[in-house]
Amino acid sequence: MSSDQSSISDTIQNSVLSSIKEFGLLNSKMSVSFSGGPDSLTLLHVLHTFANDEKIQIIGAHLNHNIRENESITDEKYVKNIFEKLGIIYEIGNFDVPKLSKDLNISIEEAARKARHEFLYKVNKKHTVRTVAMGHNLDDQAESILMHIMRGSGTNGLKGMELLSTRTIDGKSINIFRPLLNFLKSDIEKYCEENSLTPVIDSTNLSPQYNRNFVRLNILPIMEKYNPSIKKSLVRLSKISSQDLDFINKESDGFWEKNVKEHKNHLSISITELIDAPKSISSRILIRGISHFQKNYLDISLSDIESLMRIIKGETGRQLQINKVLAIKQYDSLLICENSENVIPIPVISRTLRIKIPGTTKMPGWLIQTSYENAPKSTHTPQGILGGTEWLKKDLGNELYIRTRKDGDLFNPSGLEGKKKLKTFMIDSKIPQLWRDRIPLISINKKVAWVVGWRIAEWARPEPLEKAIKIEFKRNINIR
Repeated sequence: MSSDQSSISDTIQNSVLSSIKEFGLLNSKMSVSFSGGPDSLTLLHVLHTFANDEKIQIIGAHLNHNIRENESITDEKYVKNIFEKLGIIYEIGNFDVPKLSKDLNISIEEAARKARHEFLYKVNKKHTVRTVAMGHNLDDQAESILMHIMRGSGTNGLKGMELLSTRTIDGKSINIFRPLLNFLKSDIEKYCEENSLTPVIDSTNLSPQYNRNFVRLNILPIMEKYNPSIKKSLVRLSKISSQDLDFINKESDGFWEKNVKEHKNHLSISITELIDAPKSISSRILIRGISHFQKNYLDISLSDIESLMRIIKGETGRQLQINKVLAIKQYDSLLICENSENVIPIPVISRTLRIKIPGTTKMPGWLIQTSYENAPKSTHTPQGILGGTEWLKKDLGNELYIRTRKDGDLFNPSGLEGKKKLKTFMIDSKIPQLWRDRIPLISINKKVAWVVGWRIAEWARPEPLEKAIKIEFKRNINIR
């Protein structure tokens, strides 16, 4: 974005000031991530100019990564001198990045990013700063986009960096302002020349052992032979992708609001709507669903999404574990949670218990009350997982037990002739597979008299107005 009409200094300063106004940062306090290199030196110089005019207040922030030994110490002294010369309040941090890289088994680049983020988060918190300014330029943007393409990124990766964004690492968020993002590295170097600025040069920037450096030093030069404007082309791709992504995200938000239910410990997504949605929407909904419990969406691959779609289109009860997150197909819902226990809304019944008749029986999560009353004239509405009320024939005796299902259980549903497997009844009633081992059963002489919340057995049903055993099952979270 260099200009032949005016100096690059005027162009950059006017652009930065315009961005400050656009994002409502005028008269605010911001920290400046400062390495002493051309980009951060240009940024600090520009922002210091505005600070002198009382447009903003700045805090200098420099982290010694301890990657380059003596060179890092020299840079730290240089940075302190710049801060003190300009009269800027500053913070200097020190972190053993090589050790962090080894301890966490991650690359030096990723370790440096984590350490830097942690340091800047602390600086911002100490000085009650809204935003941290960073010197990323157009070359950095082009390199990032190309690296994302090489990794097989989706549209999110093509979007690249934004002028103002929020980054969260390990649950700690900082707002990042990148006002130099539209300027080439050559523009920034020219700014340094015009203003007699002498930046330090990080020797690691010339080492091809780091991925970004390899792209900058080896791959981009080859691409520039075919397209001298490849960097600007990549950035243009980023802007187009960003516009498309904004639309897709808006549509995804609408889908989420209509078809995703957020429960205390799990999410429930309509499978019918998910299948009917365009793939660009359904994939984002699935990523967002998994990310609800696993914050780093970058760990979710295309193969994970494809596997999830196969689960969705398969039989009910199918499950898929993605890292520490579980996805379960439950009829027309996809449940996403960290643990299957979180999606079972029924208390655990750990043992067979005799029911007191008449009287009150307590067990974890349930309160059972019995009495002798006349059976009603009409049937009542089943209460499902909430339990409900049922009447059993009085002459069945008083040895009623509450238990859960066992292998070989049969059931004779009221209104039907003959028996069927209890499992078949539960499937026909669309009781989710995960729930079935927790559904309370009332048994008499080892036979199932009532599937609590669903159906009574035909042989246990009394005649209307006949004296019967009334059983009320109530949920009680206070009983443990």
